[in-house]
Order: sequence, then C-alpha cells, then structure tokens
Amino acid sequence: IWPVWTICGAGILIMGSLRYVPMIRRRLGGTLHDVQRDSTGELLFALAIALLFGLAHKAPVVYVVPLAILTLADSAAALVGLYGGHNCFATPFGHKSWEGVAAFALTALGVTMPLLAWLTPLPWPTLLLVTATVVLLTTLVEAIAWHGHDNLLIPVAGYLTLTLALAEPASLLLNHLTLFAGVSLLFVPLWQQLPTHTTLTGLLVFAALWLGGPLLWLVGLLILLFGRLLRRQQPHAVVPYRLDALPAHFWLALVG
Repeated sequence: IWPVWTICGAGILIMGSLRYVPMIRRRLGGTLHDVQRDSTGELLFALAIALLFGLAHKAPVVYVVPLAILTLADSAAALVGLYGGHNCFATPFGHKSWEGVAAFALTALGVTMPLLAWLTPLPWPTLLLVTATVVLLTTLVEAIAWHGHDNLLIPVAGYLTLTLALAEPASLLLNHLTLFAGVSLLFVPLWQQLPTHTTLTGLLVFAALWLGGPLLWLVGLLILLFGRLLRRQQPHAVVPYRLDALPAHFWLALVG
C-alpha cells in the first residue's frame, strides 16, 4: 500500500504546489492553469486512486471497475458534452448536458460489464443486475457533481455500490431496481417545480438509501418529497429547503 500512497501523495503535493503556491504557479503552472476554471479535479483524481487502493487492494474488481468508469466514462461525458451537448440543465456552478450524461451511462455500461465478466465468476443474470446498479448510481453522481469533484465522488460511489451489490443475491438486486424504477415516478412532478440538478440529487439520495440502508430510511426521503410538494414555495429558496428537510432528518435519526 505504502508505495502507491507515496506516489499519489507526491503527485498531490506537486499538483497542489502548481495550483496554490504563487511563485511555482507563475513559473511552472501556466500550462496547467492558463484556462481559468475553479477545479481541483487533478488533486482529487490522485486522492481517489490512493483511497481506492487502500480500501480495495485485496479485491481487484472493486478497484479496477470504479477507476475504469472514471477514466473512460467521465472522459466520454466531457467530450460529448463539450462538442455535442445541446440539451443542457443548470448546476450550481455551470451547466451539464443530457448528451453527456447519456454518454457516461453508455460508456460505463460498456466498461463495467466486460470487467465484471472477466474478474468475477458471476452468472449472467446477476452480472447484468450488478452492472445496472453500478451504472445507475455512478451516472447520478456524475450528473450532479461539479468543480472536478466527480474525480473523487464517482470512484467512491462505484466502490461502495459495487461492494454492496456483489454481496446481495440476484433476486434482491432485482427487487431493488424494480422499487427504484417505481418510486422514481414520484419524482416526475418535481421536474416542473425544482431545478433538474435538485431533482437528480433527490434521486441519488433515494438510490443511496435504497441500496445502503434499511427500507424504513426511504420514508424519510418521501417525507421530504411530499413536504416540498405540499408547500409549493419558491424552488430556489435555500431556507425553506432546510426547513423542509428537518422532518426527514428526524425520521432518519429515529430509525437509524
């Protein structure tokens, strides 16, 4: 573990110096940072490698698959979004395109399935269900992440999702996916009331609770969802969102 952590730590130190130390940035960092973009993606990429290797160095599949998704699917999403992204939605610090999200999902599917077939003895039905679960969660994370945070969030989400999915029987995974598809229909009214980014975040929270927590935790999210629908206040107001979330947080604390 230590050689990998040492290399990643050195990379973070060097890239951090190029970004944040004024003298080094002026002399050596011009090529990297001529484009004015507030992003720490290169630092988080090295951190993701170190973190995943520490968590999964004894289980290659949960290390290789998330990093492959980040490297290939995220790059595909960026390229498609840059050159072919016509249907955009706003994020807190910019915008993303549905074409980029679709490119990410399709590339993640094309990466995850053969790697799971190669690195695991899963039967095909289970392999397809695990693949669908991983692609679903990582695509939602990619759709809401910004400022280069996806370089850390995508592999972490991929690792956690894959670890949990591999531990569940195929029948339970199928039930989970069916439940997610059904409950997702409840979010349809939100597309008219809330920003797309907010609705996608709600879907991600639901998916994370559905996969990683007790079924009762989902009630907390439903309280938040229907509370917001009943209040029908300004969709961009920050304080009402926090107030609406209090009953849901109380429920999660109660059942957790």
